[in-house]
Amino acid sequence: MTDVRKYQSLQNGEWGGLFQRPRALDSDSPEVHETTELVTRLGFDRFILILRFVLPVAGPIQIGLSNWRSDWYERYWAKGYLYLDPVVARMLVSYRPFDWNELGPLSPKQADFFADARRHGLVDGFGGAARFGSDQVGFFSVSSPQGCSTEMKEQAMARMFLHTARLFERLRQEMLAHYCASPIVLTARQREALQLTLRGVSRRDASRTMRCSESNFVRHQEAARRKLGETTNYDAVRKAVAMNLIRPYDRLTDDAASP
Repeated sequence: MTDVRKYQSLQNGEWGGLFQRPRALDSDSPEVHETTELVTRLGFDRFILILRFVLPVAGPIQIGLSNWRSDWYERYWAKGYLYLDPVVARMLVSYRPFDWNELGPLSPKQADFFADARRHGLVDGFGGAARFGSDQVGFFSVSSPQGCSTEMKEQAMARMFLHTARLFERLRQEMLAHYCASPIVLTARQREALQLTLRGVSRRDASRTMRCSESNFVRHQEAARRKLGETTNYDAVRKAVAMNLIRPYDRLTDDAASP
């Protein structure tokens, strides 16, 4: 069984903003160890991965994996380097990995940023972005405390791109299991009320279909919303579909229509 406890501290949508600090997975997590081993085999020593997921129910979630030194990690976010980092700027427009030496002329502030990075052991490296559909992406940056050959970086880029894609899908499946596993049980009447709501049936026609009064139909809707933790019918229906509690084209069963 997949261990999804590492996601329990993530709040739904809390880290959805692209330019917000991501919630970092534990530095002892298997994913960090696995990536550190790969980076080391490729001849580098430090990395950061930022993965952005858009999940049903949970919404956008952004997590970070890194073996950066803690002092540099904290300094990077505290000083707002994300907004200055030319590697990040390139990632937002490039669909392929790139050598840091390709970044071109730097502004004075960007040059100061790179000088600070070098003082913390990030001398040379490469970055890239792997996109996985609308608003879902994996950013990676890998560095060395010394200069690296172009050939060495090019070979490492392909491996890191593939690793990021595989890691993204693995974590996405784990988070889907965590966020979309449903402990919620809806009654047959509550499911039918949501299905009729989903189909855009009027309250009057829905009550006729369910063979109940309009007020009882509304009560079934309200009970379903409470169980799902939502305040609107739209959100309740969206969540019920995402959690596979109802399916849009299910036939309305006889037991659902019974009193």
